[in-house]
Amino acid sequence: MEQYNKVSVKPKLLAVISVLLLNYVLYIIIVTPPSEGYELSIYDAYPTYFFILILISFSCSFLGVLYNIFTRKITISCLANIFTIVMLNAVLVLLPIFRGYAFYQRHDALSHVGMIKDILISGHVGDNNFYPVFHIISSVIIQITNLNFFLIRELIPAYFYYLYVISISLISIKITGDRSAGLFAFLFASVPLLGGRRIAFTPSDNLFFLLPFIFYIFYLDLYKSSIETKVLLIVILLLIPYMHPEIVILLMIIFVLFPLSGYLSKAISKINQSANKGTWHLCLVLFTSFFTWFSMFSRFSFYTRRLYFSFLGAMSTPPIEYYSTLFSRSKLTEIEVLELFIKREGAHFIYLILASLVVLIIVKNMLSNRKVEFNHLFFGLVFLLSSFLMVISLFVDIVIGYERVLKYVILFSTLLVSVFFINYKKNLLLQKNKIFFLMIFLILIISTTISTFNLYPSPIIKSYNQQVTSMEISGTSWLIEFGDKNLEPIDMFITFGRFVHALQGYQYSMQENKLYATALYNTKRYPPDHFNYTHFGTLGESYSEDKYMLTNKLMKLFYFELWPKHARFTPNDFVKLNSDPTVDKIYLNGELEIYYIRGNRIS
Repeated sequence: MEQYNKVSVKPKLLAVISVLLLNYVLYIIIVTPPSEGYELSIYDAYPTYFFILILISFSCSFLGVLYNIFTRKITISCLANIFTIVMLNAVLVLLPIFRGYAFYQRHDALSHVGMIKDILISGHVGDNNFYPVFHIISSVIIQITNLNFFLIRELIPAYFYYLYVISISLISIKITGDRSAGLFAFLFASVPLLGGRRIAFTPSDNLFFLLPFIFYIFYLDLYKSSIETKVLLIVILLLIPYMHPEIVILLMIIFVLFPLSGYLSKAISKINQSANKGTWHLCLVLFTSFFTWFSMFSRFSFYTRRLYFSFLGAMSTPPIEYYSTLFSRSKLTEIEVLELFIKREGAHFIYLILASLVVLIIVKNMLSNRKVEFNHLFFGLVFLLSSFLMVISLFVDIVIGYERVLKYVILFSTLLVSVFFINYKKNLLLQKNKIFFLMIFLILIISTTISTFNLYPSPIIKSYNQQVTSMEISGTSWLIEFGDKNLEPIDMFITFGRFVHALQGYQYSMQENKLYATALYNTKRYPPDHFNYTHFGTLGESYSEDKYMLTNKLMKLFYFELWPKHARFTPNDFVKLNSDPTVDKIYLNGELEIYYIRGNRIS
C-alpha cells in the first residue's frame, strides 16, 4: 500500500503542474495587447515560451491521463488533467478572439456570414443556400445569445469540436464497455489535428465534427434499440442532406460497409456477433432525402457532370499536377519541401501509420484464423476505404478534395486505434507495458507539437494568417456604398465579393449588386503580375474598360516577406503604381487601398 501511494503522487503532481502552467498561459494572454492591424502570423503575437508552456502543460496532462488509463483508475487528478486538456484546446481555438480580430477566416466564411444575415433579415433561407441547417443553427444562436458574428464564428466551431471529442469517447466506451477506452479516445481526439479545418466556419468542416455523434446514436440503437433512439436517428439522417452532401456520401459508404463487416467477422470468427443489423433502410432514407433536396439545384448536375468527365479522363489537370506546379513555382529545394510536408502533414502521417499498423495486425489475425472483433474490422475497412479515396483524390477530381477526405481518415484512425488497443491489451498494466506507455505518450506529444504550429496558417507552413481587419471591412463597405456599381473590381487576397456577401447579405447582394457579389467568380479578377509594367508603361494599357483595384497589407507582406523569391509583385511595382497616370488612389486607410484604373487599351 505504501508503494502504491508513492506512485500515486505522480499524477497529482502532473495535474498541479499542468494547471499552474495553464494559469500562466492565461495570464500571458491577458497582458498581451490586441493586434493593431493585420499580422502575418498569429504565433508571432506571443513570446515563444507561451507555446512552449502550452506544450509542457499538454505533456503533463497526457502523462497524467495515461497513468490513470494504465492503472485503471479515474481519480480527481485525472479529472484535473482532462479539464486542463480541454482548456488548452479552448485557448488554441479562441486565439483570434484574444487577439481582438474583427473577423477570422477569409473567403468562404464571409459568404456564410452573408447567408446567416439573409435569415436574420428576411426570416427565410435564400434561394441559393444549399446547406441551410448550418446557417439556421447559427442564426438561432445569434438571436438567443445576442452575440455578434465574430464571437459566433469562433464559438460554433469550438462547440462542434468538443461534441466531436465527447462523442468519440462515448462511442469507444459503448463498444468496449471500458472507461479506459473512452480516456484513450479522448487523448487521441484532443490532439489539435486538421489544421485550419478544425477552426473553420464552414458547413462541411463544422458538421463533420457532428459525425461521431451520429455514430453514437447509431450504436445506441444497435446495442439497445428503443423507439426514442430510432426516431432520433431517422430525424438526424433526414436533416443530414440539408447540412452538406459530403457527409451524405461518406455516411452511405459507411452504412454499406457496416453489414459487410458483420458478415466478414462472422465468417472469420465463426461467431454470430451483433453486427448483422441491416443498414439498407438508413441508406434509403439518406439517398431519398439527398436526391430530393439537391436535384433542385443546378449545382447538382454540374458536380455530376464534373465527376463523370473526371473519371473519363476529360479533366484538364489532375490535382497532383496542380500541387506539383505550385511546388515548382515556389522554388523550394527538396529538403525544404520535406520540411514543409512534416510541418503540414507530419501529425496526420503519424496517425495514418499507427492506424495502418493496426490494420496489419487485424489482417494477420484473419490469416491466422483468430477471432477478429467486428468493430476492429469495421473501422479498419472504413479507414482503408477513406485512405483509398484520399489517394484517388490526388489523381482524379472526385469533387471532394484531398484535405476534405483527410479529416475522415483521421476520424476513423482515432476510433480504430482507441478501440483496438484497449481490447487488444485487456490487462494493460503499467509495470508490464512501460514501452507501450512511452510510445503512446511520444505519439501524442509529437503530434500535438506539430499540429499546434499548423493550426493557424502562418509563415511556419509557408502560408498567411486568415485575419480580417476592421480597416478591410471599413474599406470594402466604403466601396459598396459609394462605388460605381457598373465598374468591375479586381483584387488579390481580399476576395471583394466575399465581403459584399457578408456586409449586404448573400441573397440581396447576388440580386441587387451582382457585379460586385460575383466578382470572385471572375477568372480574370487578379491584377496582372507586376501590374504589367514589364510589358506596358501604364496599368491602364492592360484594360479596355475602367476598373477598381483593391490591394491590402496582406498582399505586400505575402510577396515582400513570405515569398520574396516568387517576385510576382515587388516594392518597386507599387512605387510605379502610385505614380501611374492611368491610376488614381481613391481610398486609403492604412490596411487597404482602392485604386481607380482608367482603361485605355485599344481592343
